[in-house]
Amino acid sequence: MFSDKSLGFQGEISDLRIAVTAKESLAADRPRTPDLDLVQMAHDAFRYLLMTPRPHLDYACRFANFLAECPPGRPGEDLVANGDSDCRMDWEYMYLRDMTGRLDSLEVDAGVRRRLLGYVTAEGYALAAGGIYCGGDVDPAHYYISPWTTGKIMYSLAETFARTGDASARTTARKLFLGLKSLATIQGNTAWFAGGCGPYHNGKWYDTFVTYNYGVSTEPVLHYARLTGDKEALAFAAMLARGTVAGMQANLGDRRIREDGSFADHTHLHTHEIWGVADAAATFGDAALLDWVRRVYTFVTRMGGDSGFFPERMDLPDTVCWDGNPERVFASETCITGDMVNIAACLAHAGLSEYYDHIERFIRNYLRRVQFFVTPEVEMFYRARHASRSSAEVEAGLAILRSEYAGGFLGHVGINDWNSCIIPDLAMVGCCVPEGMRALYTAWKESVTSDAEGVTVHLSFTRETPEVSVYSWLPDYGRLTITMKRPGSLRVRVPTWARSAQVLASCNRNALPLIIRDEYLCVTDLLAGDVINFAFDLPAFTQQLAIGGNPVTQRSVSYTWRGNTITGISEPGEAFPLYPLLPHDLQSV
Repeated sequence: MFSDKSLGFQGEISDLRIAVTAKESLAADRPRTPDLDLVQMAHDAFRYLLMTPRPHLDYACRFANFLAECPPGRPGEDLVANGDSDCRMDWEYMYLRDMTGRLDSLEVDAGVRRRLLGYVTAEGYALAAGGIYCGGDVDPAHYYISPWTTGKIMYSLAETFARTGDASARTTARKLFLGLKSLATIQGNTAWFAGGCGPYHNGKWYDTFVTYNYGVSTEPVLHYARLTGDKEALAFAAMLARGTVAGMQANLGDRRIREDGSFADHTHLHTHEIWGVADAAATFGDAALLDWVRRVYTFVTRMGGDSGFFPERMDLPDTVCWDGNPERVFASETCITGDMVNIAACLAHAGLSEYYDHIERFIRNYLRRVQFFVTPEVEMFYRARHASRSSAEVEAGLAILRSEYAGGFLGHVGINDWNSCIIPDLAMVGCCVPEGMRALYTAWKESVTSDAEGVTVHLSFTRETPEVSVYSWLPDYGRLTITMKRPGSLRVRVPTWARSAQVLASCNRNALPLIIRDEYLCVTDLLAGDVINFAFDLPAFTQQLAIGGNPVTQRSVSYTWRGNTITGISEPGEAFPLYPLLPHDLQSV
């Protein structure tokens, strides 16, 4: 029977019961509703990837997308995007093409890449306009050396080398690595950037809000090292991770991560670096780094909950928000969700398989819900907002939403609304869209892995690979159907919330003995065409949490869950609620 302490969820659990037994799931003919489709989500998101770079502006990308405007999107160059949004998107052309198999419109990828290479100097630095720093002691139109941009382009070029063997990509990535390393302060076995990821020019770090945050270069350096075999970079990545954990950067102030994992101010600029430290912890098997990551990760989830909503700002007692936006403690930034998905994956790689459940919850209950489409409610909202405009202008605006923005991921959302109380304009921020795509790709890639020992199913998503076909019966039933395409062995992870309940398995409709090792069901000597059904009791329960980036003003929120899917929430939505109860939820909860 389920135990509220073994479900792997936070907060107070009540009304816990079995919604559907493993036996009922195994006997079902078909699910009432299809599970989410990761690949279809990628196809939908691809629209934004192709449409946001503008060829007539040398493939300049967009950052400030406020979809409630008429027309949505703004003409001209968006300085916040140069060296930030475009660099993030450059990864996603590769990732989403992996997911979808699409080979059309390759000139867009090439145009964005040419633009990024234009930021690279002969000395091995990448320049970015001061506009990406959103204020501070910089000229928005002047270009500065940017550790952020340098690391992002280095990461992209390493991916290109790994995929194509392009030696020039590796050579340029190596040059960028050396340029980035030259900006660091090195002491013993630690390294850090005195100016965080801020702008650097003529031997000086300039004051901006990112100058007083972590350097967020650990993951780009480690990724580059891993894909190119650069041993110097591998050692430097370990030094950066240790420098972050040791708090070597002197100017962090309230943004310094404390012993208990808490911190103040902008969440994404913390979680982006925590991802790198988490990857280093898993890569090097470093228990001290791993313990630190778990403390910080736990703090972020404690402030945000289990849905994938995470406060854009942390406003702790006796701290001051550098950029003057402490009120965003009830707005979530999809960038953070992308980071948290990757951190959870790194923790799972370090042997903590329960974090795979976190990936699944964040994708099911946040990322899927914030993917924008022009619904009837959006049409009604848009027409009412622009009632004073001509019908032709309004219809043209809606046409742009459908052709350029549908499928992108929103940012600055509320606990239960596409609009937050701070930014009520359907904000599709240029940082959040590609980071949402990264989370989607990570979930897809992590769902099923294979090696010499066989195939492993980590996540309960529908997924096709050359070795297996996985079909998820969630959210209606706790069941996976796995068809072998090749002979071999299979491991299937038992979700944390199902481990204290009944689990059943069959092969070609014959009951299988349960051999579970390290929380994975193990089946050997399978043949091509064998069909394995894996079923588990599906719980339903209510969860009570306090949510928000300020511990004094947190809101009490009640969720209802069916397995790992939210079916209801006490927080009222306004214009565009995230969690309406669906008809099949009403029947089954």
